[in-house]
Amino acid sequence: VLGTGYAEWRSCTIRQTADIVENSHFSVFGVVEPIANGFARRTPSRHMSGAQEAVSQILLSAKHGLSIPSLIVASATQNEPRHKVARDLAIAFAALHYKTLLVDLDTTSTRLGTELGCAESPGLLEICSRNLVAKSQIRKSNQGIDILPLGSNQGKDARINPTRFANVLKGLQHDYQAIVAVGPSVLDCSEGLLIAALLDQIVFTVSSGESRWNELAQTEHAVLRAGLSCFGTVVNCQHQCQTVQLSCLDEGSPHPMYISQDECSETDIRNDLSAIETEVRQAMTQPSQSPQLDAT
Repeated sequence: VLGTGYAEWRSCTIRQTADIVENSHFSVFGVVEPIANGFARRTPSRHMSGAQEAVSQILLSAKHGLSIPSLIVASATQNEPRHKVARDLAIAFAALHYKTLLVDLDTTSTRLGTELGCAESPGLLEICSRNLVAKSQIRKSNQGIDILPLGSNQGKDARINPTRFANVLKGLQHDYQAIVAVGPSVLDCSEGLLIAALLDQIVFTVSSGESRWNELAQTEHAVLRAGLSCFGTVVNCQHQCQTVQLSCLDEGSPHPMYISQDECSETDIRNDLSAIETEVRQAMTQPSQSPQLDAT
C-alpha cells in the first residue's frame, strides 16, 4: 500500500479536479466548487462545460466596459487536448452570435486541422512566407466561425514568423469580435511562449488522469516570469459529448469542412450566464460566516 501511494505521489498525475484548484495560481473553469464563505454554487440543469464557463466570465467582464481579449489555448505538454478546448471556446462565442475566428498556431500538431478537415489547406504558413492576403485563406463554416488553418508544411519544420503574424492579427482584429487560437505546448516547444505573447491572454487546458500538476505549475511559473497574462485553466471533460458535426462547402473549395458543436442552444447558454450572475450577486451579499466549532 505504501509503495502504491508513493508511486502515485511521484507520478504527480492530476487524479481529480480538486488537484488543479489546489495547485493552480489562476482561475479554474469546469469545476463546481464551494467558495470561501460557505456558499456552494447550484449545479445547472444542463452541465456547463469549462469552455462555456470561461466564455461566460469573459462576457461578464466585457459588460463592465472591457473588450473581449484574443485568446490562445496552450498546455504544459504536447499530448494535452489544446485543440478541443480552442474549438469549444470558439463554439461558445459563436453560439452567442459573436463573429469568431479560430486560428491554428500549433506548429507541433495537426490535430485541429485534421478534425476540421483542413489539415492540407493553405493557411498561416503560406500567408507569412508568401505575403498572401490573410482573408483569402480563411475558411468558412455555417456556425458563424471562420477558420484560419495553419497551412501545409509538406514535411518541413514549420515556423511562424512572429512579426508577420502580428501584422496579420492586427489586420483581422477589426473584422472579428472574438479570436481564439490554439498554440503549441509551453514546455515542449521553445517558441510556445513567444507565440502566446502575440495574443492578449493565455488559457491553459488540463485533463484529469493525463495532465501532471507539477508540469502545470512549471508552465504557470514560466508564464509569470515572461510577464504574460493568463485568464485561467479549462478542465477538458473527456466524457462530454461533442456529437453534432456540421459540414459546409467553401466557395471555390472541393473539400468539405467539419466542425463540432455541443448539444446546446443559445437560450441554454444565456440562462446559464444569467444564473451565474445571480449566484455571484447572492454570494457577495451574504455575510461571511465563521465555521462553528464543536465544543466537545
